[in-house]
Amino acid sequence: MSLLFPQTLAALFEAAHFGVIAINREGVVAYVNPRQCENSQLQREDFLGQHHRTAFYTTLASQGLLPFYDRLQQEGVPFEVTFPHYQRHSDGTVRAFSMWGYKHEGYTLLFTLIEKALEVQQARYQQLFENANDGIFILDRQARFVTVNHKFAELTGLPEEAIIGKTTELFVSGRFAQSLERLEYILREGTLGPYEVEMLTPLGLKIFSLNGFALYEGETPVGVMSIARDVTEEQRRKQEREALYELAHDLARSSEVRTIADHLFARTRSLLGANYGFLMLANAEGSELRGITAYGVDAEAFRQERIKPGKEITPVAQSFQRKQPIVVTDVAHNPLVSERLRQQYGFLGSVWIVPLLSGTVAVGIFAVGYAIQREATAEELRFLQLLGDEAALAIERSRLTEELQESEKRYRSLFENANDAIITITLEGTITGVNRGLEVMLGWSREELIGQHYSKTSTPASIALADDRTRRILAGEHFPSIFELEMVRKDGSTVPVEGRARFIRDKEGQPLGLQGIFRDISAKKELERQRSEFLAMLTHDIRNPLEVVLGYSEILCEKAQERDAPEEVNLLARLTNSTLIIHSLVTNYLDFSRIEAGRLALAKKRLEVNNILRQVAQQYETEAWRRRLTLEMHLQEALPWVAGDPLALERAFANLLHNALKFTPAGGRISLSSAQQNQEIVITVADTGPGIAAEELPFLFEKYRRAAATQQREGVGLGLFIVKALVEAHGGRIEAESTPGSGSCFAVFLPIASTDQAETA
Repeated sequence: MSLLFPQTLAALFEAAHFGVIAINREGVVAYVNPRQCENSQLQREDFLGQHHRTAFYTTLASQGLLPFYDRLQQEGVPFEVTFPHYQRHSDGTVRAFSMWGYKHEGYTLLFTLIEKALEVQQARYQQLFENANDGIFILDRQARFVTVNHKFAELTGLPEEAIIGKTTELFVSGRFAQSLERLEYILREGTLGPYEVEMLTPLGLKIFSLNGFALYEGETPVGVMSIARDVTEEQRRKQEREALYELAHDLARSSEVRTIADHLFARTRSLLGANYGFLMLANAEGSELRGITAYGVDAEAFRQERIKPGKEITPVAQSFQRKQPIVVTDVAHNPLVSERLRQQYGFLGSVWIVPLLSGTVAVGIFAVGYAIQREATAEELRFLQLLGDEAALAIERSRLTEELQESEKRYRSLFENANDAIITITLEGTITGVNRGLEVMLGWSREELIGQHYSKTSTPASIALADDRTRRILAGEHFPSIFELEMVRKDGSTVPVEGRARFIRDKEGQPLGLQGIFRDISAKKELERQRSEFLAMLTHDIRNPLEVVLGYSEILCEKAQERDAPEEVNLLARLTNSTLIIHSLVTNYLDFSRIEAGRLALAKKRLEVNNILRQVAQQYETEAWRRRLTLEMHLQEALPWVAGDPLALERAFANLLHNALKFTPAGGRISLSSAQQNQEIVITVADTGPGIAAEELPFLFEKYRRAAATQQREGVGLGLFIVKALVEAHGGRIEAESTPGSGSCFAVFLPIASTDQAETA
């Protein structure tokens, strides 16, 4: 390929589906494309650099093409000829063959086509030129437009006839000298590009990426062909990206809202040419927008600005509430601008407003103003919103930073002034921090403790407990959150404490250390000691004598019945009942204390539930007779064994039966029954008492809880709580059903003992 032939044309023809031969003014073949080599079955070397008379003159003569060719060269008259039976010169093959000639910029162009309609290819060169995706224009040595294609006219917004004949100053006013310098460079060097040029067109300022190639007549450059691509949008987006990156970079280093606003204002001034800028933020409720800062106006005065979105209709309020940009092209005549704002901001010709969004929540507005009336393009408004979004993120980050700092201050205050003792240690046990509460409790100063091993503050047993607990928790075991241990004061004395501990973790959740919170429970321990002594007193000094009284009263009652002394029987029954009430209260309190302390111990063995039920019924038989109540028993015989503590089950059933007797009016009926259901023994205590309201049933087994219908009866509300605890300790459950006015029924479900339980119970 000749280097003198324009490379741009060569590039267009290289992949063409028709053959191309380019002959310069001297008649020498300057270019031949691959398709021509294929059509002629010759190599490029057979053409390039050869005069047409030696290369294919014989073909022209033999096919009668010389007259057409001569007129083309001498007068520029194009031709087109079709040979249905053309004999190829290289191998004698007969083909359907077409040729046409065209003269362009000093070159004679011959196009050849085999087995295709000639008319389809005749205009191919012009089509390639006209229908190229990029704009193409040719300049002469004076930078005048000689030829332009349709795409270039479309890109510039001018018709072809308005461009041809004009110089490049048409688009680069004031920079024509620079345009000539580039033209001379291309004519001298042969090519230039890609390079970018700003052109002012009827469609606005555009940026074109150009590739220029010199055109030659012989060896003399006569002009320049340029391929132009519109990169205005690409450059604008690049500029946006750079601006957003720079803004994000600046904002990342800003911690104050006003500094953030200054960076934002600087970008809008440089990129959008704004004369004014305004930043307003909403209060926590979003009911008021407050002026934060501004540029181009008195910023201090703007900080006094207040707008209430829910009460005042303004463009600012609408943008904030709708979370959408709003453009006011003519501030002076816009009906949404109140008279107050119009007078206060009368210097504004137009204003563009965008909401500041944190996620989906509007946190304020950002506005830019112009001294003239100016409409915003969609791209400008979109870019302004992008700037606002960056600022919103920075403002929200600033707020979160302030809240975090405030939270840290509160944490430090809570840590330091907490009544409880707090200590932080590493996983190796080194103390890293203590609060004033620990200093007071142990008598050590923080200077004496920080950096020391925590064993300095604990007894050996507590150290072993803590180390084992930590090791097992790290291994995945679960423990109660509260634990007890002993700590050592500076004077060597010990103090019992109740503690909670948690791991201090890094961002990935890996433990770095421990924080322990401890409370002095010396008073609690003393109270427990006194409570234990009181329980012992109840056991030995009250309950035991009561059992003796009960025994004697039963003996006396039996003798009075034998003597047929009803008055004595009645008095002794009252004495027995009162003694049973006191005995029940004492027993319930003892059971409650054991349950609360977690010391409820059961001596289980294999037993028959019916035997316990008969004992309980016999115990309360006299009381039922005295209250004129009917006590019925419906016990299923030959029930399976259960594994249980007979005394505990007796107390549970006695509580249920005592409640039924206590709350059933005279003339009523109480039923005590047992039966097997599947793998459980069911014991029911039913009465015809006042019943329990449905809304009270879910809370019936809570401690100190009493139904409304029983408020005037004796008792403190522990009985059913204890019954539930005793039954569940046996692996069972208790349920209650009741209809107000029709009595209540309590059902206890106990599991049947397995073979192993039956053998070992």
